Amino acid sequence: MAKRAASHGITYDRYSEIHLHQGGRCPICGNHLGKFDRDVVIDHDHSCCPRKTSCGECVRGILHRGCNSVIGYLGDDPDKFERIAEYLRGY
Repeated sequence: MAKRAASHGITYDRYSEIHLHQGGRCPICGNHLGKFDRDVVIDHDHSCCPRKTSCGECVRGILHRGCNSVIGYLGDDPDKFERIAEYLRGY
């Protein structure tokens, strides 16, 4: 995990702080985030760093890989998420 944290421009200590701040849970689905699980990823703002790694300043949180993929599929566009929520609530 230290190597993955370093590739995102943060220390392992910073990674641990983020994990603790999130209460050990994914902020998207709310499920438990194992600190070392293979499906745990570091999310960052791709408008700052478009590649798979980041500068560290644009790290948003630690997510499950699937939750992070949803953000990517929707192009980091919060309006799309709101429209999806409205659609699902109105169904």
